[in-house]
Amino acid sequence: MNEIPLDRLDFLDVSVGSYEAGEWIVHPGEWESGVLAPFAQRCRRHCGLPVGVAGRINSARAAARIVASGQADFVSLARTLHADPAFPQRVLSGAAYRPCIVCNRCIDELHDNQPIGCSVNARAGREEARNTRRRTAPARVLVIGGGPAGMETARLLAEDGHAAPAYPATVNFPRAAARISCRARSASCDRCMSGEADVPM
Repeated sequence: MNEIPLDRLDFLDVSVGSYEAGEWIVHPGEWESGVLAPFAQRCRRHCGLPVGVAGRINSARAAARIVASGQADFVSLARTLHADPAFPQRVLSGAAYRPCIVCNRCIDELHDNQPIGCSVNARAGREEARNTRRRTAPARVLVIGGGPAGMETARLLAEDGHAAPAYPATVNFPRAAARISCRARSASCDRCMSGEADVPM
């Protein structure tokens, strides 16, 4: 730290990794959320600047814990914003958000030089194609299937002003999301997507 001209910086943002250790650039889902926060705390203790930290921070609870504990002054988000670009606004307003489930589909497609999609955000990578032709009147659409694809379809329809018939409260939707490899994080995604799409769970 002694060799860094800190007087020329406004803040310091802590992240790690190299191409020889790619898992430290994009942390896998099995790693603890905010795994780099202890390193940021050490920098914050000695540099005298506001310090931020990145690294698998995909929930409001994790971000709040890092800042409240004094490990960092702010957090940096990437995959979290890819899953839900409105994450900061929704967290600050107390609204539900679509959590990144750390499946790393986005990173796989980035490495393949493909449009960067997202398992919980169907619009990701396709933003320019959004709403090229809108209906003048809302449509009534029945979406069959309450797994991730069905709920995301219903959410996008609701976002564009379309309506779906109300489902009976006794409908038992399948839990396809619970069978994917990120099952430990899919339940919160289920809850958020069902709320946005107005699908009973």
